[in-house]
Amino acid sequence: MQDVMDEAQSMRATSAPSSTCLAKVMSSQRGEATFVQLLGQTTLTPVVAHTREVAALTDGDEVLVVLTDSGAIVTHGIRKSGERPQQGFVLNEKDQLTVEHTGGIVIKVNQASIRIQQDGCIFVDGHQVYSIANSLNRLQGTKIELN
Repeated sequence: MQDVMDEAQSMRATSAPSSTCLAKVMSSQRGEATFVQLLGQTTLTPVVAHTREVAALTDGDEVLVVLTDSGAIVTHGIRKSGERPQQGFVLNEKDQLTVEHTGGIVIKVNQASIRIQQDGCIFVDGHQVYSIANSLNRLQGTKIELN
C-alpha cells in the first residue's frame, strides 16, 4: 500500500496532463482494482491509486479512471443498470445526519456495537448500557422482558 501512495505522490509532481476514461475492472484484490481495461481497448492498464470515495470493487465492475504516465487512478464506480445508489452520510434540511443503507448498519467501537438490521430489529450490545432522560423514559412494545 505504501508503494501505491509513493507512486501517487510522485505522479502529482511529474504527470503530464491526464485524460478521463471509462474502464472495466479486470483484476481486483481486497476491494481494490489492480488492472483495468479501457473502453474499446484490449490491453490492460495498471491501477496506481483510488480516490477515497470509491467503494469496494470486484472483477467486472465498471469504473471511471484518470490516466497518468504511471497508470490509472480510479475515481468513481459506475452503477449497474437498476442498481440502487449507495447512500452515504447526508445532512437533511433540519441539519440532522442521516445514514442510509439497504443491507443494515453497524456502529462499532471496541467491544460495543449498535446494529440496525434490514428487518427492523435494533441491537445494542455493550459492557454497560445506559438510558438517561431528564423527563419521561418510555419503553414501549407488545411485550417487554427484563432479565
